[in-house]
Amino acid sequence: MKKILFAAALAGAAFMTACGGKDGGVRMGSLSDFDSLSYSLGANIGYGMNHEMKDIPFDFKAMDKGIKEGAMGKAAQEHDKSLDMLREYFMSKRGERAQEIAAKRAEQDSIRLAGGDTTKVEYPAADPAMFESEEERAEISYASVTTSARAACPFSSYGSVRPCRTYATARRRWPRMP
Repeated sequence: MKKILFAAALAGAAFMTACGGKDGGVRMGSLSDFDSLSYSLGANIGYGMNHEMKDIPFDFKAMDKGIKEGAMGKAAQEHDKSLDMLREYFMSKRGERAQEIAAKRAEQDSIRLAGGDTTKVEYPAADPAMFESEEERAEISYASVTTSARAACPFSSYGSVRPCRTYATARRRWPRMP
């Protein structure tokens, strides 16, 4: 999953650079272009999540916190613990819970149809039953982005504890050119 998100972010960056005109692309000192690139990377990650994991009701506050802390090398969860947690959730718990939800919905539909009600029920794509608790939801949401934020930082090597240069540090280093 981390490789997919990193590849999607890299593709988004390449797309932004390639599709710029003569003066396109991100230039040193161009904060509006830097903001656009940051937004594009985030939108690309969000699109990937919506496409691949729309059945999971992530906690976006925990994800926001995870991105910021992971990119700065200050994640509250250890990297290996986050990876183990994600591996366990996506390789076993997610599938089991999705099957339980599908079985429960099928049972509800058959009871409703047996009673003569033919109204089609639209179920939400993301069911809260995908998590056992709000705590698990926050932990998985946080872990899903801290691992990506560390890997996607172009200014530090993978697994490095050095913080990634963020918008704030880039702004201090690369002031707007007149």
